[in-house]
Formats: sequence, C-alpha cells, structure tokens
Amino acid sequence: MHTIQIDLRDYRSTLGEYPIYYPGDRVSGQVVIYAESQIKCRNIRVEVGWFTQGKGNRDKEAIQQYVIDVQQIEPGMPISQKFAADLPPMPYSFSGELINIVWAVQVTVDIAMRSDINESRQFIVRPPEKRSS
Repeated sequence: MHTIQIDLRDYRSTLGEYPIYYPGDRVSGQVVIYAESQIKCRNIRVEVGWFTQGKGNRDKEAIQQYVIDVQQIEPGMPISQKFAADLPPMPYSFSGELINIVWAVQVTVDIAMRSDINESRQFIVRPPEKRSS
C-alpha cells in the first residue's frame, strides 16, 4: 500500500487530532508520498482549502494549490512537497445538522485511466477570540 504523510506546522493548539488555526494564520507543512510499487501518474496536486459536507450541493474552494509535475513515483524514492497558505477571514470550520464546513490539506496523485490516490488532513479554523474591554 502506498502512503501519503501530511505534516502540519505552526498551529496554535489542537482539539483531539485536529490542529487549530485562526483567520490570518499561515497553514504550512510538508507532504511526503511513499510508493510501495511504481506509480505512473500525470501529476500530484496538493491543495489547502475548504469544502462542505451534508445536504445540498457540495461547495469547495482551494486557497492554495501546488502541482508537482512528476510522471512516476518509484519505491524507495519518496516525493516531498512543502506547502503554505494564509487563511482568509472566513469561512470558519462548522459542524451543524444540515451542513459542515471542513478545512483540509488534500493530496491527489492523478493516475490516468485508473482511480486516483487521495489523502487528506483536516484542521480547524476558529473565529478570532473576542477580547473583553
């Protein structure tokens, strides 16, 4: 089995397994792809962004995307890509009855004529903390 490792850095805290960021923070880290056997692909995409889950149409936006121009990944020769994205003022992470807004780093190994290899690492974007006067 192939392994995609997504490491996040510079987060403020965690909630369970989820790193926490705030609007204006920089989400940064590194993706490393390990192949068990040779993978022939068109490219590798690393996206930082959000998407909706739940009822209704799915919506999504990538705030930063990296495309690695590679045609094959060899066993024992991992592919690595650093990433960074500045978070916009909105939307915040949200979990409701009808809809969720999920922030994540998503990695896709684009394979022609076969199923792509996908992995993601979710994180939380919280509203700015209110300061009492």
